[in-house]
Amino acid sequence: MTATATHPYYPSGHPRFNHVALSLPADLLDEEGRADLCRFFEQVLGFTELPTMTEEGRRLVLSCVHWDQFIYLIA
Repeated sequence: MTATATHPYYPSGHPRFNHVALSLPADLLDEEGRADLCRFFEQVLGFTELPTMTEEGRRLVLSCVHWDQFIYLIA
């Protein structure tokens, strides 16, 4: 049996979901707001931004452990 590395935020195993979408005011998705959101989601949940999917003022996409598990933050 091989040992599986765990994520520091999810020691009991990787969470399983496809995607979640949340809407917010567009001004929260400007450069400063996006940095705050990224910092919060990184520190609290271990999510990381998928910069190729981000559109300033319109959309922020954050990955949870793996690129196929993500949340959309949409204006």
